[in-house]
Amino acid sequence: MAANNNSTLSLRSILEKDKLKENETNFVYWFRNLIIVLKQGKNSYVLDEAVPKPHPADATNVVNTKHKKHMDDSNDIGCLMLATMCPELQKDLEHFEAYKMTRRDRYETTIALHDCKMAEGESVSAHVLKIKGYIDHLARLGYPLSLDDAEPQPIRD
Repeated sequence: MAANNNSTLSLRSILEKDKLKENETNFVYWFRNLIIVLKQGKNSYVLDEAVPKPHPADATNVVNTKHKKHMDDSNDIGCLMLATMCPELQKDLEHFEAYKMTRRDRYETTIALHDCKMAEGESVSAHVLKIKGYIDHLARLGYPLSLDDAEPQPIRD
């Protein structure tokens, strides 16, 4: 068990060495390293599954134990994620559980993409690059857009 703890600690050091920056220019590398650390610790599921709602008082011990483990793992991973972010991101995300921290970035990027309008005087190429940046960021988060995602809008006169 001690050897496993040492390998976990040494893997966590890769996250601490290159903290997630406010402008998230290193998000892809940080997130990839986070997944490696979580896979090694066998708790990467907390990024894919929200902590379930508490079970009724008459729930079995197995159900209660599973729920408590998920809550504890989510708390541990959330703390690890916050500890490996710059202070500005820590402040923005400190009240979120691990699952929601990863979803918040997806949500904000999707909103920014949908709200993206070309400013007067902005070049078309700069606008296209901005949109492409949002689409690429969603892909790096594991949510690539495809042509199937775009619903054709009727042409109105």
